[in-house]
Amino acid sequence: MATGLPQPSQAPASDSSSSGPSQTPAKIRERLTVYQIMVRDKPYDAEEQINLLVKNMVLKPRGSPGMSKAEQDELAKLVDSLRNKDEGTASGILVNQLFPQPYSVGGGPKHLERIHITLFVDECLRRIMKTDDRAAQHARSAVGPLTNPKPDFTFGVAETIFETGHRLTSNSYSNLAGIQKGTLYPFFFVEWKSGATGGTQHSAQSQAARAGAALVHSILQLYAEALLGSASAPKLFNAAYSASFSATIDSDYLVLWVHWLDRSEGVAPGTYQMSVIEKYWLNDGENLWRLRKALKNIFEWGLEERVRNIKELLTDLGTKIQAAPLPASSSEISKSAKSSKSSKRQKT
Repeated sequence: MATGLPQPSQAPASDSSSSGPSQTPAKIRERLTVYQIMVRDKPYDAEEQINLLVKNMVLKPRGSPGMSKAEQDELAKLVDSLRNKDEGTASGILVNQLFPQPYSVGGGPKHLERIHITLFVDECLRRIMKTDDRAAQHARSAVGPLTNPKPDFTFGVAETIFETGHRLTSNSYSNLAGIQKGTLYPFFFVEWKSGATGGTQHSAQSQAARAGAALVHSILQLYAEALLGSASAPKLFNAAYSASFSATIDSDYLVLWVHWLDRSEGVAPGTYQMSVIEKYWLNDGENLWRLRKALKNIFEWGLEERVRNIKELLTDLGTKIQAAPLPASSSEISKSAKSSKSSKRQKT
């Protein structure tokens, strides 16, 4: 299938996702590169479909959410008061101030789920680590496996957003649809660091690169399953369908990122890119207002347009499942075996 999609694959038998002994930040970044996971390697506007997604969706103008000057200053003051707090304290207070709240917490978007510090499923990175290329196998063996992602916060959709048929299909691909327990089809996550306890943007970005690649790959795998053997697959797919977004935060500023699979070189499996959209100073009211608008756009996309695309994908997957021949029951197999033996006796 010439779709530019990674083909459906089985995870290797190994059940270890640890990275072994701790390494320097530079070595961790080198390891990511060996697995074709890149940080700030390519700007988002180098990929037409991703550029359109960012410019027309993330950065589109909007009149809301409105923030008065007093509200901007108040939030900036709150952020500044937490500069010397540890990561858990700062993130616990600011997560509801900076990001949309799920319905269960603050009456936010009804189908929005938020997960806190939960590991992704083991298989998510093993699929990326799997390769048939001998040189790549050797290089990856030399640097060791990737650590399983565990973002500080992950945002996805609740199963209530889907009708029964789509829910059943999602259950059939649960290790892809539910890459993180507690939500479906995550589209945004946060890696939070506190300078007061030695956390850095560099470390947060390396962690985000792994999680972003895993989210992108899980959606690509679903497309590969749905479109396998379809002559119309090249027309149906574009890189923006599998994109995800993230924020890396330290005591001073937040960086907004887009993640996608880059196949521009035409060589499988491509590279998992993580590109800066914008940087926002957290002690500046105007920056916080611009950030809120961008986040509002991303969350609307994640709960509306992206869900529509996923529903279409689930419809295709459901049709494929229904068309698949059912396995023969044990009684049918027994009858077939007896019939075959009887036929052979008659011939002799």
